[in-house]
Amino acid sequence: ALVLSVAALVVIVVLDRIEDVAYSRWGLEGAKGVLKMVQISVNALSILIGFTWEHSFDGGLAAIASITPHPCTMKLALTLLVLVCVIPAWRTHILVRHMTLQNLRHEQLRAIESEMSESMEAEEDDIEDMVGKDLIE
Repeated sequence: ALVLSVAALVVIVVLDRIEDVAYSRWGLEGAKGVLKMVQISVNALSILIGFTWEHSFDGGLAAIASITPHPCTMKLALTLLVLVCVIPAWRTHILVRHMTLQNLRHEQLRAIESEMSESMEAEEDDIEDMVGKDLIE
């Protein structure tokens, strides 16, 4: 799981660089396909890493529980211990960051939509001005 995590990190860094180059060369509209491909790839790697670590934890818990007199009870107790340790850290770090990034993304989308609507209004005004001048002449 650790080797896979490191390899996935390297792949994600490379994909991020590709995304940055595509965005700087072609802008947002031109790089949409690349951005989507990178997002799908990162999501797939995230799921793969998550399942790999889950399998590792499950194997570790089963191995420890199997050497005790009551393996099922011990596996339950160890699972609850992992939950008690992981959930607070997840809520404090990962969930907060996810919510912050979601809010930032929504703000960016609103800003892009606002810019697009303003530019469309300006174009409509320009067209109305040109049509109005043609009708006056």
